[in-house]
Amino acid sequence: MKYFLRSIEIRIALCIMLLLTVVSPIFEMKSLSADPVDTQLFYDSFEYGNGVAVPTTSPSQWSQEGLNGSLVKTTTSGMHSGTYGIKIDATDSLSLRLSTVGYQNIQLSYWYKSSVTAGSVKVEYSANGGSDWFALDPINKAQGSFAQRMYTITAATYTPIDNLPDVRVRFSVDSALTGNIYIDDVVVSGTAISSTPEEPSTPQPVGPEIEFFSDNFDDPDNYGSEGSVSIPSPWLQEGAVGSAAKTSTSTSAPSLPNFVKIDSNDALALPLNTTGYGNIKLSYFTRASSYISGSMVVEWSGNGGSSWTTLEEFKLTQGTAEQKNNESNKLKTWTLGADANNNANLKIRFRVGDPMQANMYMDSVSIAGQAIPGIPPAVTPVPAPPPSTDPVPFPVPDGVTLYEDVEIGTAGNRPLYTSIAVPETLPAAPLPVVVYIHGGGWNHGDRKQALANICGYVTKRGYIGVSLDYRLTPEAPYPAQIQDVKLAIRYLRAHAAEYHIDPDRIGVWGSSAGGHLASLLGTSGDLLTSDQVVLDNENTVNVPDLEGLGGWHEYSDKVQAVADWFGPADFTTAFANNYSSVTALLGGNQAFMVPDQARLAMPGTYASPDDPPFWIRHGDADSTIPYTDSVTFANQLTAAGVPVVDFKAVPGQGHGFTGTASETANAEAWAFMDQYVKNRTVTEHILYKNGYDPGGSNGS
Repeated sequence: MKYFLRSIEIRIALCIMLLLTVVSPIFEMKSLSADPVDTQLFYDSFEYGNGVAVPTTSPSQWSQEGLNGSLVKTTTSGMHSGTYGIKIDATDSLSLRLSTVGYQNIQLSYWYKSSVTAGSVKVEYSANGGSDWFALDPINKAQGSFAQRMYTITAATYTPIDNLPDVRVRFSVDSALTGNIYIDDVVVSGTAISSTPEEPSTPQPVGPEIEFFSDNFDDPDNYGSEGSVSIPSPWLQEGAVGSAAKTSTSTSAPSLPNFVKIDSNDALALPLNTTGYGNIKLSYFTRASSYISGSMVVEWSGNGGSSWTTLEEFKLTQGTAEQKNNESNKLKTWTLGADANNNANLKIRFRVGDPMQANMYMDSVSIAGQAIPGIPPAVTPVPAPPPSTDPVPFPVPDGVTLYEDVEIGTAGNRPLYTSIAVPETLPAAPLPVVVYIHGGGWNHGDRKQALANICGYVTKRGYIGVSLDYRLTPEAPYPAQIQDVKLAIRYLRAHAAEYHIDPDRIGVWGSSAGGHLASLLGTSGDLLTSDQVVLDNENTVNVPDLEGLGGWHEYSDKVQAVADWFGPADFTTAFANNYSSVTALLGGNQAFMVPDQARLAMPGTYASPDDPPFWIRHGDADSTIPYTDSVTFANQLTAAGVPVVDFKAVPGQGHGFTGTASETANAEAWAFMDQYVKNRTVTEHILYKNGYDPGGSNGS
């Protein structure tokens, strides 16, 4: 018996020891701080252009201290990364000033290449603003290919520069050089000083690169196609003295028809929320023409604009009035520093640096990153701008009565509004309607951008004009957008007498995302959740709730004609899978992750022989939405037996038409509307849904 008990005691003791062995490290991990993570305090790859003196004006942290005006300049011969590095020669001296307050274990690194056979360049640092200097290794020997030097400046080896307000690093010619010395990719980093145990470090980003913002500045609803449009939200105009960056049209723009001209005192900023994303990458195009002097600075801030880090100062070799310089479209790509990761207060900015005597442009801005495991990505990477507190009244033209804010029902839990323009003097017969649906990637834009358009429908075209709002993706994903559009059509029929509308003659017109919704409205008229569709992947599924709960459900949402201007229509492609606007439309899911849901957001999925006539135009040079989307959609309509499909790919046009192509397309679109809406022969009246008994329950 004693033996048995002793065995049990021994076994228990062993179990406890084993348990402590397993559990103890777990508790130790919780009590210990995470390993410190380096923070990049400074980085410069000298992407300023060729033959450009390293800038010294704010926000640059460099100063040129060479004797007799000797300046360190960029060169294409000395780059380790990117396009340019710097060459140190003559009596050059280039000094960097920075603060290390809040950081320790400061590390300096740079890449260099040398063909020197005599002389040297001193590399040194100061802990007190330049009063005293401490030498690092000089550059005094040949080095045929780029090599990196890296120093951790700690008390063990050097005079430390931790937590100091005015640290200097200097590269200077010590004695006359024979040969060339090039330097690139100067980096200063450190670890944050913390008096309390650190939080566990953020996991490293993983997986594919995800684009979460892009702007080609071509959406006609926001940017027009004739130039001189001030860049609207979500961009912020921060130029001094009211200076505003504007569009400029050109057949040479990287993305047709517009790019953005930066001049005068322009400063164009984009606020971003990168929560859930890391390894943030910015890309854009630059272009310059008629260049004499001036520069465009591209920079980013991790604290909402309190301080800035320069990515490049774009400039060319100085020209003259007789010899002006040019540089064609050039793609630039940067990976931002670690402070840009998982940051709700990031900003990107393009601004004038040196005063302009040139035409300088940027275009096709894209922001991408990788997902950070365990951190949900920001629902809205670009924060919605605050509503205007002092809107400018719209000047209503003579002959028009404008009902600017008509409450038509509910969108989710809030009221939804539309704008309706009618003739001031009404004719005897009810009038046909053209409904305009704005674009903007389903994530920005509003109906009031089109008030002038819908008033023109009245004065120039003989239609009642309507412009719609719909919930944008920061508020709700698909199918909220089509629910709101269908609600508007039902409201118009329910109030046809009030606005002198002919309910048998309703056409819809939309561009870009608005074209998608116009087409979806055309193919899904009066479909209910009890209906089924067969997808092109052979899955048979129920129709999603395209109606919503906004009101007027007994009325039909069918339309009599659709004009679709370069609308996205195919969400089965690699382009759609990587397009941030489609991902947001699908509730934050990339299209390939939710193949059925993606197809249920495509207008071609619902095509049938009783659909109305379709007019579709798409530029074959469109880099915002590939014109093949419209090719696919037109083929789906034709295959489904839709009787009228008027499709053309327009040569040389982008996401918004210009010149003769614009005039021709507009003339064709209005001729189409006149034929199939205004002058259509009505054989069957459309007011209520099929099967509805007007003597039964009333509408909302």
